[in-house]
Amino acid sequence: MVQVWYPAQAGSGKYAPFIPDTRILSYMAENYGLPGFTLQHLKYVSSHVYSGAEVSSAQTS
Repeated sequence: MVQVWYPAQAGSGKYAPFIPDTRILSYMAENYGLPGFTLQHLKYVSSHVYSGAEVSSAQTS
């Protein structure tokens, strides 16, 4: 996995989900011996990450 942080242009991109593939939550719960619904609330958690945001033109470097 690669993550990149850079100054982003305000209003560009869209919020990225906290858990990109929520199908994994049932498997995670099962792995810990919990009922499948236990971690389902995590699909409602939002992040402050923007996916596909444009690089800010306000900074030169």
